[in-house]
Amino acid sequence: MTMILLLILSAASPGELEAAGRLFEAGAAWEARGDVPGQARVMVSMLEDALYSADVRRAWLLAGELAGMGVDRALLDFWKARIAWSSGLGSEASLMLSRVETDDEWLHYRAKGLSLLYGGDPEGAVEMLALSLNAAETSRRGFYSGLDLCTALFASGEVDKAVDAAQILLSLFPREPLAKVMMGLCLQLSGSSAAALRQLSSLSPQDAPGARAMAARLLQEFVE
Repeated sequence: MTMILLLILSAASPGELEAAGRLFEAGAAWEARGDVPGQARVMVSMLEDALYSADVRRAWLLAGELAGMGVDRALLDFWKARIAWSSGLGSEASLMLSRVETDDEWLHYRAKGLSLLYGGDPEGAVEMLALSLNAAETSRRGFYSGLDLCTALFASGEVDKAVDAAQILLSLFPREPLAKVMMGLCLQLSGSSAAALRQLSSLSPQDAPGARAMAARLLQEFVE
């Protein structure tokens, strides 16, 4: 273990590993430095990765660990609602999200947007998620709102706009695995199969497991 950590620390900084989407390595590097905020930030990224890929068990475990680190109660309620969605409880998830109470505008609009999306109103979700994107005070928060906005756009039938939004997201976060998957999904939905195949095949073994699993499922559709 010591040798692995030394190799990680000598190869790249924790921030560089995190920016590259190499979350397990980044988390270990932040832990080796005793940086709790860095660890928590990486764990949130890992949780989002698990939620987007519907890995309920991993999402639940990460949410529990973050609860023990004292994260905002509203965020915990938000994550629990999305875990419910990933468990197939769509109506319950939508209701839970509509009840998230917070003074954080970014979280407020994101919860409302996903509540509408899960409740079958993607057009309303687009409006709320655009407000969430505008309220994002960090690039990471903007990234998650951007992913959600892409999902709402193609759910509302605005596939061309979803492709454009995904392209912007990928240009801003070129090394982020979830951005690559979203770009591939939007391209696939738009009928650009060859471009989608290239995009989804660009993930590497170092990328987060949820993103890789999503890419693998989408790639499987090309051979079925």
